[in-house]
Amino acid sequence: MLGVLVLSLATLVALQKRSGFGVLGAFFFLALAPSSSVIPIVAQTVAEHRMYLSLAAVATGVMFVLHRIHRRLLAPAAIIAGALSIFATDARCHDYRSSHALALQTVAKRPMNSRAHYALGNAVMLDGNPAAAIPHFLRSLELNPKRVLAYNNLALALLSQGIVDEALRRYRQALQGDPRSALVLNNLGNALLAKGNLQDAIKSYERAVESRPDFADAHANLGFALFNAQRPNQAVTHYLKAIEIDASHAGAHSNLGLALASQDRMEEAIGHYRQALAANSENADTLNNLGMALARTGKMEKAIGHFRHSLELRPTNLKAGNNLANALNAQGRFNEAIEHYENILKRNPDYVEAHGNLALALAKRGRTQEALAHYRKALELKPDAAW
Repeated sequence: MLGVLVLSLATLVALQKRSGFGVLGAFFFLALAPSSSVIPIVAQTVAEHRMYLSLAAVATGVMFVLHRIHRRLLAPAAIIAGALSIFATDARCHDYRSSHALALQTVAKRPMNSRAHYALGNAVMLDGNPAAAIPHFLRSLELNPKRVLAYNNLALALLSQGIVDEALRRYRQALQGDPRSALVLNNLGNALLAKGNLQDAIKSYERAVESRPDFADAHANLGFALFNAQRPNQAVTHYLKAIEIDASHAGAHSNLGLALASQDRMEEAIGHYRQALAANSENADTLNNLGMALARTGKMEKAIGHFRHSLELRPTNLKAGNNLANALNAQGRFNEAIEHYENILKRNPDYVEAHGNLALALAKRGRTQEALAHYRKALELKPDAAW
């Protein structure tokens, strides 16, 4: 503060004397003033980029001084300064090549900084390596146990590794720091759902939307949990709320389609599946569900196209394969259907529905003994099966 005060006074005196240094000083402070006074820069108490424009005045001032000391020094000094600046800028730009690189440099220079470790953990997570991010989040929390988002992101990393109980514990620690964090409450709901604790997941999602009513993901997740709890009407309400907040929310559209299809509202379901695919055209599950809805409305050719597309995206999608074979079966294309059922059973010999459906196709082709064998296998796997 004392240094800034001295420079400010020197600038005023120089301006009164009509000195060029007064103009440079004024430029320095005027260029720096917006970012240091009226423009809010959250969580950036010190940021080097604020100085970039102001330093033009310093560089010009140095050149003036050199010019007054010895004119012949000016050109070589300018060349040397320019070259050094180029190399320094190149080195600094290398640090900025990715969020991972910048965070790594920050941790190297400030190893006791909690925020730096937290940023590095986030960067590693974004690079698709959540297991490697865990130690950085733990270190961040050692240095600052009150960093709520570090608990949240640590839990996300743990959950991705299947460490559900520890993830739940970390989410609860995050909520101790911020009990109304909608983000943490939503993520806690996801973890509880992964644990199979449906009712507690619903409560957590409800708290999330209560805390933040415009949180589309939380409404969509609450809808999913309510649908699985056999409360489809409430599920539809929350799916619609999610879509009202975010019209392109693919998950809400897709799951709303499922809920509507369960109520035999096929045309509405098809419309929402299409909107889900408009937002994310490469979702194999949505393509499969759209195919099922189209098949139920008698649009078999279109259904077959969607089942094939789903299988192209995910060849191991046995449900889509079974549905494709069923659609072919319904069109009387028994040989094609049989081939698909047999491919499914090569991947999963215990797929009950495929055995039953294959038996039906075989029977229609007059291959009675083979059909009986598959019916028996289906009943062996599921004694109460309807076939």
